[in-house]
This record gives sequence, C-alpha cells and structure tokens, in this order.
Amino acid sequence: MQFNIKAVAISFAGNNILNIADGKSITGAITSGGADGRGSLTFAGTSTVTGAIGTSTALDLATITHSVAGKTLTFGGNVFATTLTNGAANTIDIGANTMTFTDVTLNATTTLGLTINSATAYGNIATSGTTTIAATNVIDVNVDGAVKNGQTFNVIVSTTDGATAPTSVTDNSALLSFTASEVAASGDIVLTA
Repeated sequence: MQFNIKAVAISFAGNNILNIADGKSITGAITSGGADGRGSLTFAGTSTVTGAIGTSTALDLATITHSVAGKTLTFGGNVFATTLTNGAANTIDIGANTMTFTDVTLNATTTLGLTINSATAYGNIATSGTTTIAATNVIDVNVDGAVKNGQTFNVIVSTTDGATAPTSVTDNSALLSFTASEVAASGDIVLTA
C-alpha cells in the first residue's frame, strides 16, 4: 500500500496480505472478514493503525509483521491476531490498548512502548502460545494518568513461560521510575512503579 487509507473498516475476503509502505497509515478497523485467522498485515516502516485489528480471539487476523530497523509501528486500538512477529531493532507502540495473540516474537533489541492511563487502563499483551521477549528488550512507559508508587501493571500475560523481563524500562515520569519483573510460574511480565 503506497497511500494512506481512511475507511470505516477494511475486511479481508480471503487469506490475503496487505503490505503497508513506510510512512503510510490506516484509519479505521481491520477485520478478518468473518473467518478466524484470515488476512495478514506486513509493515515496511513507520506506520499507524488507528482502529481495532480483528474483533475477538475467534475472529482474529493471521499475522502482523514489522521487520524494518529504526521504524515505529503504532497501534490506536485493540488487536486480535494469531501471530505478531517483529524481526528488527525498532519500536512497537501499543498505547493503552490490549493486544491478544497466540504467539509473539520480539527481536532482542525491540522497544515496546505502552501508555498507562490508570490502574485498569494500560497497554498490555496477552498470549496463549509462544512468547519470545528478551532481557535486552526495552519497555518505554508513557504515564498519562494517576499512578501510585508501588502500583503494579501486568503488561505481558502469558499462558506459557518464555518471556524474560527486560532489564531496561524508560518512562516520561518525573516522579516515578518503573522496573520489570517476570512471574516465574507463568512467564507474565509485571511493571512496578
């Protein structure tokens, strides 16, 4: 796709791939067209999707791929897809949205950006399959609401162990610093203010 798209919704009619060029954005929802695991998005650079992707775990997209170094992929709505693959040193900004995947693979130098609006409204990723997140990844926190010292946020909720808590957490708060830790029994990653 060599141009920006503005639509109420984009619906996949088959198991097709939508390639989004660097600097191009999609305004509107993206759906699997009423079938589970149908349709793939491949981002070739910096892009923003402002609407939801997929509608539920029963009607999710097949894959989302972002593999160009030094670029930022920004999500403006909740996401349901089978697989998220990130193969380069870049940034994925999930805002305060919930991302639901079967499998997630982040390149070992990827920055995961997320926003915390409140104790219950913050960016998070839920996975039910393989979760590949390394200690060398970075979590960049945008605090955009009331957060108390000692408050915790489950930013990666995994049903399988495989995520390692990143050792580097950056934030925009003058009052708080965040740390990431892994819940050994589950592989969840928790941020603590």
